Amino acid sequence: MYAKLPDDLKQQYKIAVEDYVSKGLWEKVDSRIAQSDQFRQLPFSSTFLVHGPTRKPRLVIDLRGTNSMLPPTTAAMSKLWEAICGIRTLSPTTLAVADIKSAFYSIRLSSESNVPFFKIRTALGDYITARVGFGCSPGPGSLINTLGGLVQDYRTGSVSLPGWLIDFIDDLIIGGLGLFVVSNLARLLWFLQLVAFCAQQKKLGIICAPSEAAAVKKCLHDHGLKLPISDSISIFNTSFSYDSEPHLGIPKIVLTVDCKRIGRVQKALSYLEHDAALSLRLTKKAYFCLAGVVAFDSSRLHGEMRLLGDVIRAFVVMSTRMCALQACFTCL
Repeated sequence: MYAKLPDDLKQQYKIAVEDYVSKGLWEKVDSRIAQSDQFRQLPFSSTFLVHGPTRKPRLVIDLRGTNSMLPPTTAAMSKLWEAICGIRTLSPTTLAVADIKSAFYSIRLSSESNVPFFKIRTALGDYITARVGFGCSPGPGSLINTLGGLVQDYRTGSVSLPGWLIDFIDDLIIGGLGLFVVSNLARLLWFLQLVAFCAQQKKLGIICAPSEAAAVKKCLHDHGLKLPISDSISIFNTSFSYDSEPHLGIPKIVLTVDCKRIGRVQKALSYLEHDAALSLRLTKKAYFCLAGVVAFDSSRLHGEMRLLGDVIRAFVVMSTRMCALQACFTCL
């Protein structure tokens, strides 16, 4: 797969690998480890680059071979749509978001797992890592029990201020009044970085209602946070912002959410509108992909579209069975 990458993505691949090595998260395999029984028993996990027009390239490790050797694990957590609907229901006057950088690599593998390290095979060489890593089956549970536990300790501690705080894997969402949101954000990030959970600066963001802007700016300055107030912030692939709408003839500030469906729906329609005969040539798999694009509704705002996706799937399955039955009668 590496050989098929264009030169610019090969460079991104190289930079990503070297970044993990320079930070000490991945290590070269020395002769002592290579000759150990534990090393020989573990399979290599291939590494590949995931990329797309709307996402930053990232390395993903195929740990399926090693995951089968780990004990089973479960992680109880809220669903994405529950978190999004919770934000919409509360509609705080200020919202802040943070994303923990390389959160999985901040956690070391437990000695109880009987897997001392992962063997990683890249196009640049072989490495080992004693960190959980993205793709490890107990990864979400590990974060909930470490990062999630720390957030819970802060939430119930004496230094936290009024408001509410959502932690979802490696994402943090803080809402409430502007003064409290900024204070909780600054204190929580300081607390987490003491144990190597550092936030990504590019994914730090804050929005607020116009009435809160002055207080939020002052509080950001007082806490030494060089963070501008944004027009919108991204939460679980949806966009939140504050807007005004008329209410009894008076503008009312409301928290709005954009689920970014327009691009997906346009992509689905292009399958059918580009060529009149194209729809006749689509396979069952293509129609199921089309139904998935139409029905995608992470924020649970479009129940009719989820129903439409189910109807498309049911119709395709029924049509396939009818065609198979007709072919059977033709043979007879």
